[in-house]
Amino acid sequence: MKLQIGKFEINIIDCGTFRLDGGAMFGVIPKTMWNKTNPADELNRITLGLNATLITGCGRRKILIDAGIGDKFDEKYSGIYGVDNKGRLILDGLTKLGVTADEITDIIITHLHFDHCGGFTAYQNGESKLLFNNADIYLQKEHYDAGINPSERDRASFIKDNLAPIINSPRLKLLDGPVNELFEGISLRPFNGHTKAMQAVIIESEGKSAYYLSDLAPTASHVPIPFIMGYDLFPLTIIEEKKEIFDEMIKKDAVAIFEHDHAMPAAKIIKTEKGYRAEKLI
Repeated sequence: MKLQIGKFEINIIDCGTFRLDGGAMFGVIPKTMWNKTNPADELNRITLGLNATLITGCGRRKILIDAGIGDKFDEKYSGIYGVDNKGRLILDGLTKLGVTADEITDIIITHLHFDHCGGFTAYQNGESKLLFNNADIYLQKEHYDAGINPSERDRASFIKDNLAPIINSPRLKLLDGPVNELFEGISLRPFNGHTKAMQAVIIESEGKSAYYLSDLAPTASHVPIPFIMGYDLFPLTIIEEKKEIFDEMIKKDAVAIFEHDHAMPAAKIIKTEKGYRAEKLI
């Protein structure tokens, strides 16, 4: 899917799908409600997308946001998570766009959970290596600290072979809070409801804007405020964060990019008397 936001061309790259427990994905929301739009399989798992994003139109820069799961899972774990990304890895998506790994100048990692950063690396001679050697890597320092010292509750989300090549890279640049202009028209804003200092990416140009929300709202079904994940570490925080950013987006008529929605990767957010919801792009 391609979006034009002023001077920026935004290509949403399909990096495949995977499956997670529907109850975990929707927290306290009853299955009778979320199963209507996200039907569960026999193991109660729902299908989720893996939507990375390539931004061009910023001079020579080619900016990549997140990269999906990648292919380092063995058969057992691929089965547990229902990973389906053969032929749809991040390099496959870039090749379709005529872009090589060496052309990527900048990488923005929203956070270090395996389904967001796994695709930045691959096994080479039995060792996990970065695939993008010419890119600076941007990550919030507070999240970096959380990733290398995870709690027992979220330790499984941080996989050593994903993290090691990133945190040991000389191109890693740790950020301390919001960045109003990483590059002209591109800003970063950390949020603390899902995990410590996950960063959303805001792209603005010529009066238009798009927000890459990461796990603040992973799918269009998570736009209604109470629809939050059991994976969110600080549920009351994320509720307030969603309200704040959605109101801001509505004022700007911004496009929302959903990292885990395989059917609706982008939409507008509107507010009615019944609350917030996603509306398909015209």
